[in-house]
Amino acid sequence: MPALDIASFGPEDLDPQPKHYGYITAIPKSGCPNTNMAGQLKKALSIPVAFDTDVNGAALGEHLRRAAIDVKSLFITIGTGISAG
Repeated sequence: MPALDIASFGPEDLDPQPKHYGYITAIPKSGCPNTNMAGQLKKALSIPVAFDTDVNGAALGEHLRRAAIDVKSLFITIGTGISAG
């Protein structure tokens, strides 16, 4: 079954219980605050959608590609802020 995983800049709401799961929240980029990213794509594509931070997505990619074999890894990014996954 096809599915979509979104790794987005933030801040975003990652708690799957509240009604705002998958939203990009308070961000100073034009047109982005309170955007229902996951919900819009789920509705448009009619497939399951998972939503997480861009940093967690990058860390998961490193893990899945086995770039850090036999070590616990931490992925850190520095941009407009500092994040770790």
